[in-house]
Amino acid sequence: MAQAYKRIEWKDHVVDGTKIIQQGTPASASNFNKMDAGIELAHQKLEGSNRQTQAISHGLQMLNGDVNAQVSLQMEGRSLIPLQNTPAEIGKFYILADKKTWLSFTPGNTFKGVQKFTGQLGLPVITRVANFEEKIRGSLTENPHVAKSNSQNTGNWAVLGAPNTIPSEFDVAYASSSKLDGVLAQIVNTVPGNLAIGTFAFNIIEEIERNEGRIPGTTLAQKIKWLQDNVAGVTINAHAWGSGAAGNKLTLSVFSPQTNTWNSLSTHANATVTKLTHTLVAGNSPITAMTDGIINWALNAEAASASIQSVVAIDYVEVLIELKAGAILLAPRVPFYEVTKEHYDAALVTWNEDEIIRRYPTVEGVQHIQNPFVMAEGENLIPPFSEWSLTNQNAVLLEPYKFEINPTGAYAHSWSPNIPVIPNEIYTLYGECDNAAGYYTTHIYDKNGTELTNNGRGAWRMPANAAYARIRATNGTMVAKMTFYNVSLTPGGNVKPFMPRNTSYFYAETKLGAIGTAKDLLYDQDGKTMVRKIIEKDIALDGSKTWIYHSSQNGNVTAKVFGLATNLPVARSSVLTKYNGKLLTVNAVVNDADTYNGLNSTGDLYLSTPYDDMGITITTYAPTNDEVKAYFNGWKVKTVDANGKPTAWKSIVDGTDAPTQTLAYVAANKATGYTPYMLSYVLSTPNVSEVKNEGSISVNGPTQIEVGSGVVFREKASFALNGQGTSYNINSNTIANTSLSNRVGKFLALYKGTSPVKEYFISRDQFAIGYERLGIDKDKFDTTADYYVTYLVYDRNKFTSNPLTASATFANSIRTALDDNIKVTEDNKREISIQALQIYNMLVRLKAGGI
Repeated sequence: MAQAYKRIEWKDHVVDGTKIIQQGTPASASNFNKMDAGIELAHQKLEGSNRQTQAISHGLQMLNGDVNAQVSLQMEGRSLIPLQNTPAEIGKFYILADKKTWLSFTPGNTFKGVQKFTGQLGLPVITRVANFEEKIRGSLTENPHVAKSNSQNTGNWAVLGAPNTIPSEFDVAYASSSKLDGVLAQIVNTVPGNLAIGTFAFNIIEEIERNEGRIPGTTLAQKIKWLQDNVAGVTINAHAWGSGAAGNKLTLSVFSPQTNTWNSLSTHANATVTKLTHTLVAGNSPITAMTDGIINWALNAEAASASIQSVVAIDYVEVLIELKAGAILLAPRVPFYEVTKEHYDAALVTWNEDEIIRRYPTVEGVQHIQNPFVMAEGENLIPPFSEWSLTNQNAVLLEPYKFEINPTGAYAHSWSPNIPVIPNEIYTLYGECDNAAGYYTTHIYDKNGTELTNNGRGAWRMPANAAYARIRATNGTMVAKMTFYNVSLTPGGNVKPFMPRNTSYFYAETKLGAIGTAKDLLYDQDGKTMVRKIIEKDIALDGSKTWIYHSSQNGNVTAKVFGLATNLPVARSSVLTKYNGKLLTVNAVVNDADTYNGLNSTGDLYLSTPYDDMGITITTYAPTNDEVKAYFNGWKVKTVDANGKPTAWKSIVDGTDAPTQTLAYVAANKATGYTPYMLSYVLSTPNVSEVKNEGSISVNGPTQIEVGSGVVFREKASFALNGQGTSYNINSNTIANTSLSNRVGKFLALYKGTSPVKEYFISRDQFAIGYERLGIDKDKFDTTADYYVTYLVYDRNKFTSNPLTASATFANSIRTALDDNIKVTEDNKREISIQALQIYNMLVRLKAGGI
């Protein structure tokens, strides 16, 4: 960005006789050149045609513009396919982008956490590491596991009680026990004869389904049965020490649902942090006796005496869940991807672990970029005080950016919400208070919530590992009434005039995919948002397609569909995944298991699947077309007659019988919970169309933007009155019929009809469907109006992948910015006149029809 011109402040040379009163400014080449540079800079800003294009991608970044200008966006499509159920091919390149997942391949190659490797033999054995990272007390949304203690010192703890009798859930102790760093969470019991106890409930089903894939089954009992059959072992690791009246003995115990008792499994008597470990193997309790998918275990120290406390000190706890070889999860979501040689070479060299995870996030099944967005903030990143946690020392909100306190003591703190920031960038804090003793500070944290540093007002650079900031307003040591107002945090090193936070945004409702080098493209054209679609995406190959039995060979059934593609494809340029997420192999001759012809240029598809997958035991039997359709609807043959002909059917998903045991039923109806084969392919002729979109963004000096996907805009919301009769709510799991089409990660806007609504409240608690729920006070709610919400989807891995290749183009001179604004005005005027004419013609026709 060009530097601001600094005035010379020319002065006259004043002489009184021989005495110099004022030294004049020298008429030097240096000064004239400075003037010349200033004139050139002004000319460039006013007259020059200058446009800048900056590469952007998923996450936060900074745009730098010299003038206030609109931004034109362009974004390429992308598709991700997890490969945990697909053999890794020798000679290809792969990345595992998950710090808490291990993959083991024959012959003994294990890759732990974020790794890269070339093709391996067979399918991987998966181990998942579960701990208390991102755990929030009282919530199961972010992390499904729970830790409790008896630190309340109530009851007789000489004998461990059942898991639900432990009274107190961890709070700050979650953070202390979530990583091995020497920071200890301590459980203390001072009652003589009682024990310090910590219990840990790890939900194995939730851990697997959230991070590895969907367990086959539709009921809890079916999922528990799958665990018992497919979990090789559960290893408990505790890095801790204990102390009590009888010494430093620390005991690790596991609760048995069969006997309703705790079984002591491992101990140590060290006075320092030492690892305690035990593996629960398949076939043994509590896995065999599991009733809820949860493993309960405990740590306890020796009992306290009158003079010696009982203490359990925990540095880190974790559970390792190892699946058996060949365990298949539906809807795979381990971030294990095939990558290009370029990305393989960059991984763990120029890209660190966090960068790999950003580029290769977890997705469920095949996911494309869906509903991308860009949000921009340049004038002020700080939300109004109405969104702050104001001090309880007589704080009164006067205006959105003004509040008053009348403190009863020193250091009455008010805190802003978390404000995302960009590492290594400069930010400037400014704010006002009518008392010189009142002041603001900025506290900067890493992604784990550890405070890195804090600063006062002024400009400073964020640390390299900064993730977010919180602004504090405080009276300091002065106990006096005072008012805080006009606080701002702006990108860059200059103080700007105060402006309220005003996020500009751009949303688009579209899917952008890619196969090889063929990629959909989102772009701006003549004031419209267009998509050049070259990928036909997510065609469900279920029993509704016109499947025809083709042939049998090598123990496989080959079926075919003619004219599948209504828009003609590029031959053999496609991807096809099985119901379990396995990526099928393209073969010119389709006679091996899980191969297909890649879709030919006329849209004909041939696909081969094992007889065993279909449940047919006699491989010379030629299934009928309807029997083939039944398989593609998620049904497997349960029994056959003497000739191998199917006589009964069961679900591929959970093994339950078809509700109606007729061929006509299974050929026409999908099994519950079944995900069909999914096909995407490259179009021979791209299709260009306008897409639904909303908003636009602009740049003004350093402007912080967030690029992402997974936005849902203007969805109609069904509000309902809460049980107390005080407010109308949506997205609450305690109020019927208030859910939205997706679980909510973050609400962005509320509309009454087409008008924005500001008077609403957000709650983040266990009652939200996802992360947030929204309410309007009863006296402010209009029961006659329709309300709409815009929000970010909570389950992004089921909805979208991350955009990686995009660009922002904007004017970098006043003339170019003016030209752009004139062009937009012309486009708007044209569209308004066209729509006005259409409305006029419609009214003429209505009048002619007697309406």
